[in-house]
Amino acid sequence: MLQKLQWPTPEERRKKARLTLLFKVANGEGKIDAWNKLLPPDRLSRHTNAHSFQIPSCKTSIRKESFYPKTIREWNNLPAPVTAAESLDSFKRLLVTY
Repeated sequence: MLQKLQWPTPEERRKKARLTLLFKVANGEGKIDAWNKLLPPDRLSRHTNAHSFQIPSCKTSIRKESFYPKTIREWNNLPAPVTAAESLDSFKRLLVTY
């Protein structure tokens, strides 16, 4: 039914919602204070960009799949133009194309 209606899967919708929330938090639009969670990478490489964040260290698989580690991994895999979007609306538009 999802394929017939061309709707995204629940997993895709959850991922988009997580990334949108992270965009809001990173740009000060969210009501979450995450200054100690969203740290720039120690060094830039070809796999990171100026808008990447350090992935928090995780000792358990449960922690690895929690919001910040999981979403930051997904965020860091986005192309630089998406993470550098000027507004929430442009971020959402760019996110759909990715």
